Amino acid sequence: MKVATHIVFAECCWFATSAVLDVHYGIPEALVVAAACVLPDADNPKSWLGHQVGRVSQDLHRLLGYRGYLHSLLALLLFTTALGLPLWWVTGRPALALAISVGYGSHLFADMMSLGGVQIFWPSRAIAVLPGRDSIASSRVPLPSACSSPWCWRSRSSSTPSPGLVSTA
Repeated sequence: MKVATHIVFAECCWFATSAVLDVHYGIPEALVVAAACVLPDADNPKSWLGHQVGRVSQDLHRLLGYRGYLHSLLALLLFTTALGLPLWWVTGRPALALAISVGYGSHLFADMMSLGGVQIFWPSRAIAVLPGRDSIASSRVPLPSACSSPWCWRSRSSSTPSPGLVSTA
């Protein structure tokens, strides 16, 4: 996905979150959401962020692979904790910590709508895609909203369609 797509999607997610949770939708929060939504693509040297950080992106890609660790719930938790909590503490604005989480999480959600899916439960090699995408990405199995069904995964190394539970080994 293009960086502009991720930013627009993240801002829409932030707008919805701010409305539902009744938090301030201001310029600082919008900028934090935009910055956080591009972070997962640091592992892709061909992405906009990959071009900005250069060699770091190549090393991340070599060590972690594309859409691996940085596209997981573990990374979402780490980045929200490492960036969001200090930002909240320094500014006194809890909405900024929430903005980091929404921005980063929106990237994961958007990539789950793509043909490649994401390894949302990294280090598991299973790939998660959203429902309805299985007809297009025939080698992936859709992720139900509860994320708990064993019917929603396929192994990263599998190249054949999986009608049910797939071993991730």
